Order: sequence, then structure tokens, then C-alpha cells
Amino acid sequence: MLRLARAKPDTLAYASSGNGSAQHLAGALFEQLAKVDLTHVPYRGGGPAMNDVMGGQVPLFFANVASGLGQIQSGRLRPLAVTAATRCRALPDVQTMAEAGVPGHEVLEWNPILAPAGITPAVRDKLVAAVARAMGDAEVLGRVRALGGDVFTGHPAQFLKAQQTLWVRVIKERGITRE
Repeated sequence: MLRLARAKPDTLAYASSGNGSAQHLAGALFEQLAKVDLTHVPYRGGGPAMNDVMGGQVPLFFANVASGLGQIQSGRLRPLAVTAATRCRALPDVQTMAEAGVPGHEVLEWNPILAPAGITPAVRDKLVAAVARAMGDAEVLGRVRALGGDVFTGHPAQFLKAQQTLWVRVIKERGITRE
């Protein structure tokens, strides 16, 4: 794929669920780091984008593992790489982007649990402890991992700040708008 993208700039396309979506940003970061020019094809949602990729109308889609896993397992989609720094438990034979020749391309699907800014420390601590207990439950953890996910163990504020810094930079450098 990289050879084709480099040999024929702007001829290889990737689908996304719309301008400014996570898939669009993942593709933009890929273009930047791989030093290639792809054609972005925005859709009105991930479902239509995924359908057109499976149907062969668009060759690439930066999907999250959970939404593509069933199609991968059925043979309707072929994973080229995962965008995490390490291989995915649900797809252990699929290389990382770094292994595929695009070091630094790390795009994670993350779902924060948020509370109002004015929450008291005592209530926050209780919520954090309850979520940690739930995510530590073997059945819950097994289901999360079966879908290609994992439980975050880092510092949430640092992670969020790093994500904000990364995506603001990509958006500005690539001139991305929602239009």
C-alpha cells in the first residue's frame, strides 16, 4: 500500500465517517507520517463508509477494531495494520503501523468517563474506584479485550492533554475543517 501511495500520489483513497472525524484525522496523520498523499472520501457516518470499503468502492478505512472485527473474522475485510503501539490481542497476527513502516502513527479509540467540572473530590474518588472495580472484573475485562480494547492504566489528564496537542497540530498542519 505504501509503495502504491508513493508511486501514484492522490490515486489511493480512504473513507471516513465525515470531515474532522476520528477516521479522517487518522488518515491525515498517516499521510503526514508516511509522506504520502491520499484522497479523503468523507461519508455521513461510519456504517456507509465501512459498507463502501467492503463493497470495493473505496480501498481503505481507518476503523476501530470493535467495529471491524466481525467483518475481519468473516473474511470480508483484511486488516493491514493496527494503529496502536503494540499488537492487538484480538488480532495478534496483524502488524502495527510502526512494523508496517509508519513509525509514530498511534491512533487510539478511547472512551473517557466524564463528570461535571464541579464534582467534589470525594464523589470523584468513589466514581473512579467503582469504575476501576468494574473494569477489573474478569467478565468485563474479557469482553473489552475480545473487542480489541484494553483498560487504560495511565494518567488521564496527561493522556487527554497529549491527545489534544497531537490533534490540534494535525488539524492545523493539514488544514482540516468540518466542511
